[in-house]
Amino acid sequence: LLRSLLPRGVTPPPCAFNPARSAPSTRGHWREALELLDEMRLDDAAAPPDVVSFSTVVAACQKGGAWQPAMHLLREMNDTAALDVSAPAPNAFTYTAALTALCEAGRWEEALRTYDAMPSSIERTEAVLQSAMKAAALGGQWERAVALLRDLPSDGAAGPPRAAPYNLAIRACAEAGQASSALSAFRLMKLRGVRRSLLEYNGVLGALNAA
Repeated sequence: LLRSLLPRGVTPPPCAFNPARSAPSTRGHWREALELLDEMRLDDAAAPPDVVSFSTVVAACQKGGAWQPAMHLLREMNDTAALDVSAPAPNAFTYTAALTALCEAGRWEEALRTYDAMPSSIERTEAVLQSAMKAAALGGQWERAVALLRDLPSDGAAGPPRAAPYNLAIRACAEAGQASSALSAFRLMKLRGVRRSLLEYNGVLGALNAA
């Protein structure tokens, strides 16, 4: 499609493929994104797909609810990078999209296994940690949820600290009958300057009442 819009004989620059792919990803058009990635691989006039190319397609799969293709691409990147150091390896963005896709599909244990298998060279960003914490909380692993919660940066590096991860941890602890851990997560919010709402207060009160 991109080539059809250009005059005859004009070759698009390599960077033109990534923006072209980002458009379908924002709408979850994962099939089109995958097709475009395949086209890029076969296009001798274009540079090989880079980490941005692959990560954007993984994000497209996540937005489209296609967790299997997202995980296939993640595994392909890891396997290829293990054999060829010049090949694009997944980064924090790639893993965040893949973990989110697994969480949205309710595949909590697989999401945590994927998180645990992340190479140590990849930064555990706030987004990555929140995705793993969500998998632990919704998957009933309250101890893991609290541990991951404590790993979250306390300075709100990606913006003001969000209450959602804390609320998930409180709920997971409450459902497991762990009132003291729910209260601990609640206290951590105040310590880190996270705004506490009626939702978190009632969640802790419910945990204390059920204990």
